[in-house]
Amino acid sequence: MTSPLTLIWIAIFIITAAFLGTVAGALAWLDQRRLAHAVLVGGGAAGGLLAVAIAAAALLVGLD
Repeated sequence: MTSPLTLIWIAIFIITAAFLGTVAGALAWLDQRRLAHAVLVGGGAAGGLLAVAIAAAALLVGLD
């Protein structure tokens, strides 16, 4: 069973990833004015953050 605190952390990570991906995509678009490039950069940033968050969560769960 998943605890309520875990669900809160998952929501925080997803919101942070969406925000970081949006900011990274906007900055990439301002740099080169190419939409496809901006979408890929933003998606990569969001995916990278989620991958690190999942790895950190797996490490912390293993420390019990």
